[in-house]
Amino acid sequence: MSYSVRRVSGASKEEKLAEKLNIMVSDLNLNLEQLGIMVARVLPELTFNRLMVVLESAEFERHKVREEPKLHHDYRNWRFEDE
Repeated sequence: MSYSVRRVSGASKEEKLAEKLNIMVSDLNLNLEQLGIMVARVLPELTFNRLMVVLESAEFERHKVREEPKLHHDYRNWRFEDE
């Protein structure tokens, strides 16, 4: 199975990688528990630690967005919703 990401002009490396991760992890045939086991076993310590930083940052960001219902993220700029 091959993965592709649609090109978005001006997208950062981080945004492009986030889109790729979305496509790969959205595969319902992927066993996430087995993936976690393989990540823990195969990745070098530095790479594993960097991945954990990414996941913790994502969790914090998701929580922040849920806590501030009037603030929406459009992947590039924060904007306030008109009341």
